[in-house]
Order: sequence, then structure tokens, then C-alpha cells
Amino acid sequence: MINKAKNIIFVLRGGTLGDHILTIPLFRFLRKYFSNSNILLAGHLPVGKLIKECGIIDEVIDFNSKELVSFFSYNSTINDMPDFIRRTHKV
Repeated sequence: MINKAKNIIFVLRGGTLGDHILTIPLFRFLRKYFSNSNILLAGHLPVGKLIKECGIIDEVIDFNSKELVSFFSYNSTINDMPDFIRRTHKV
């Protein structure tokens, strides 16, 4: 679960198993150098859950979630991000 008192690093990763495996070194880097932050992945849900179970990330959101649709909309701004994270912090 996301600790809202910490900073959140949001990683948006498309693709499936191989793409996510190639991203694991990034997650480990983030965990090492930003250890006081939560790592939130929006990615392929089954693979994201596996990475979460390994303790590499804190939370995963399905890349195909309807919550992400507004993130990609024409009128979306960076100011929409905190709202998005608050609404989707639990899987």
C-alpha cells in the first residue's frame, strides 16, 4: 500500500513480461537512491504483481485500467496526476 506521507515515483510501462523484466534494473536503482519514496507502476497487471511480490515496487495499477484513460486524454495536465494516484492507490 502507498504511504501518502512519502513522495511517489510513478512509472508508466507498456508491454508485457519481457518489457517489464528489462525495467527491473530501473526499479532497483529507484529503490536504492530514492528509498524514502513509494514506487508506483502502471503496467501489465500480472507481471506488475510479481514485481511487487518481490518487493521491488510498492504498488501496481493495470495499464489497461479505465483510470488511465483520463491520463492520456487531450485535456489532461500534470496537475491531474496527484488526483489520479489518490484514486488508484489500491489493487
